[in-house]
Amino acid sequence: MTALEQAIREKQPLQFQYTNVRNITSCRRVEPLLLTYKWYAWYLFAFCREREDYRLFRLSRIRDILPLPGPFTLFHGDAELLLAEHGDNRVYMNIKLLCPVECRVLMEEALPNARLLEVRGEQLVLGFTVPEEEQGWFGIILQHSHQVTVLEPEPLREKLLARARIILDAYS
Repeated sequence: MTALEQAIREKQPLQFQYTNVRNITSCRRVEPLLLTYKWYAWYLFAFCREREDYRLFRLSRIRDILPLPGPFTLFHGDAELLLAEHGDNRVYMNIKLLCPVECRVLMEEALPNARLLEVRGEQLVLGFTVPEEEQGWFGIILQHSHQVTVLEPEPLREKLLARARIILDAYS
């Protein structure tokens, strides 16, 4: 059992260093409630004592976990219900990709919430929704950019084009 799983089971408050998606690190004191897999990564759902609210913390961004003395400060109730109510306040982006039929399984595995929207002969249109600030999905699209075409949204198409120019400049 991991230290996080043990802290959840024993209702042991924790302190850790957390680096957010903007690369800002802060010390967090939390009451850990649940581990959950979302958006291609594991997260800790916890009550954050500093923010006095429930938050999701991506496990790969947590460092230096230490137990805190004493019990939880609040009775939290059902963690699954709390996660559904408070677990996510991020801005999302709807994306449509055009890809060859033979890439469907690869794209659905790489982008777990991708769904088939349309068949265009030997090509498919897949749609999915992602948190805008997370970068994992962008890397997947970039990695497969020789096989897929972003149809929507236009700002994402422009971001990919700008990244392609940066790559070309680096190798010119």
